[in-house]
Amino acid sequence: MQLNKHFAELRRRFTTDREHCGFITEYCVVEVSNCAIDPKTHFEISEDDVELYLDAAVATWHSHPESSANLSLEDHALFAEIRDCRHIIVSPTEIWVYYTTPKGVVMVEERFCG
Repeated sequence: MQLNKHFAELRRRFTTDREHCGFITEYCVVEVSNCAIDPKTHFEISEDDVELYLDAAVATWHSHPESSANLSLEDHALFAEIRDCRHIIVSPTEIWVYYTTPKGVVMVEERFCG
């Protein structure tokens, strides 16, 4: 699946006021509510949204409004749990795509946006 066809939509959803998050299906970008206690610096997806979208997802995504697309410790732990998807982080200047292998989480694509 070509995830980069969804990058423009992810850029449109990016803001610096909070972390946005969701899923990418074969056909579209789905944004869900960020239910983290501090959505400016963290993201959390409800169990209901995970149950609703994860089986159809080819990727998860979230934004880092004020930092790079590097993995945080929380990102790494989450990505390691969800092994059958790509994981996308959108930052102010870049979009990075990660994948979990048996040896760990690796970056498989990077796109600089400005």
